[in-house]
Amino acid sequence: ALKLLTEAGPDEGLRIAEFLCKENDRRRKVEQEVFQEARQMVLDHGFDQPDCRAIVLGKENWHPGVMGIVASRLVDAFSRPTVMLSLDNGKAHGSCRSVDGVPMHEVLASCTEHLESHGGHAMAAGLRLMTRNIDAFRQAMIQRVNQILAPDALARPLRLDLACRLEDLDLATVSQIARLAPFGRGNPAPVFCLPDVCVAQPPQRVGAAGRHLRLLLRSSAESACRQCWAVGFNQGHRADEWAAGLRVDAAVEAKVSTYRGRPGVDLHVQDLRLASQPASALNV
Repeated sequence: ALKLLTEAGPDEGLRIAEFLCKENDRRRKVEQEVFQEARQMVLDHGFDQPDCRAIVLGKENWHPGVMGIVASRLVDAFSRPTVMLSLDNGKAHGSCRSVDGVPMHEVLASCTEHLESHGGHAMAAGLRLMTRNIDAFRQAMIQRVNQILAPDALARPLRLDLACRLEDLDLATVSQIARLAPFGRGNPAPVFCLPDVCVAQPPQRVGAAGRHLRLLLRSSAESACRQCWAVGFNQGHRADEWAAGLRVDAAVEAKVSTYRGRPGVDLHVQDLRLASQPASALNV
């Protein structure tokens, strides 16, 4: 990658870029396979139950390079601190990701009798241990996290910055919002509530293995009807929850896109629910 950005000429640059794209596609495929397997393990073993407020998973042949990102995706899916371990020849090493209020480095420090080594910070860490100690470590970690994380914290609240109409999120407005970037943990991207919008077409599963959800949302205001495509990343499994004609409240982030060189607005779905009340009642 460094050579591509510095000294590579056009021909070599193209070869490097093609190689990196293929490797990234391969990484995504491995990540998706491990995530789906890990998610099913959580459900099969009951690690999603209220009395199990931490997840520790390990398996032979899981690629160590995707342990961190899969742990992050499991945290998003189950709202629990998660440890993903790759097992090899009696040893396990992997990555942890946490949630607000559960300092991962302190949790691991309380479980040191089961670990060979560990290090990190409040939200992410790495660790090594012997495979024979995984069960004991899992129980110790669950016990410690259960002391910190209340059961009602497992339903992570979604912070909404503003309720607005679909018509309000035009290109000019979203471009102004983009000037607040870069967004991240200390400066989260604004999330908008679009109350009482219509699912205009049957939802679609898109991306590799139908991983993502794609919806066409239409405003309910007949005087200023507008529709816009919205994507729910890693929400393809929710496609059957919605149907054309349903009215929903949509929590979205608004992004400027340049698809095929033409600027436009993309909506990234954070969550959906059946519309609770007409938009007029929300004074937007």
